[in-house]
Amino acid sequence: MKQLYILIFVLTLSVQFTIAQTVTMNWTTSLSSSWDDGDRSGSANNVGNSGVKVSIAIANTQNSSYGSFDIFSSPAVTNAYVSALGSNAKNLAIGVDWTQKSKSADITITFDKAVKNVKFNVADIDKLSATSKSYIDEITVTGSNNGTAVTIPTLSKLVSGTALVIDDNTATANPANNRGGNSNSNSTDQSGTVVVDFGNTILTQVKVHYHNNDDADDDPGQQFILLGAIAFEWYRLANTDNRKSFRK
Repeated sequence: MKQLYILIFVLTLSVQFTIAQTVTMNWTTSLSSSWDDGDRSGSANNVGNSGVKVSIAIANTQNSSYGSFDIFSSPAVTNAYVSALGSNAKNLAIGVDWTQKSKSADITITFDKAVKNVKFNVADIDKLSATSKSYIDEITVTGSNNGTAVTIPTLSKLVSGTALVIDDNTATANPANNRGGNSNSNSTDQSGTVVVDFGNTILTQVKVHYHNNDDADDDPGQQFILLGAIAFEWYRLANTDNRKSFRK
């Protein structure tokens, strides 16, 4: 009987580590201070009372491209364009005017504790027009756990049948004529939106590499993408207020 009590006690302790919650980092309500137009970094402390801090940093291989981008003051948090059907929530918009298609930008999202089930939308992946190449938006999404690369995420179209081209963890505006044309994302048109989902992969950092497809013109012109709200899962000990991060 004593052994049975010990077994029950041990099982109870193991259950304490399985209580998980999903929270969402919103670009307006979660940030520690508002994202001013032109900011290239920001942070959100204690997202959803999880104790998890999320930091965002944008690095651009051609910094001057922000100033020559005149559609909005980039980078910006705005609801002029949206990243989900029927939504008017604000998104992080990164607009550039690269003088060479080889230029790129990295949007790095860092969690100060390990999390999983990281999920968010990236919108407005398109090209200039139906018949012109000019710019051809392309993103590649990767993740890491304390510096070690993790399993790549699943990318899927928010709206099935749209002209986006998805290849593993890369999404591209369809470069073919009359496909993937310029169509700003709004509450009824999400033809350029992908859903990024890391599933049960445990990680501490996500990187969105924004660049042009090889078929773009060498001087691609003004282009931008949007990052929607970022959902993730964390867990805590049962019957306590101590927050714990996921552990392998």
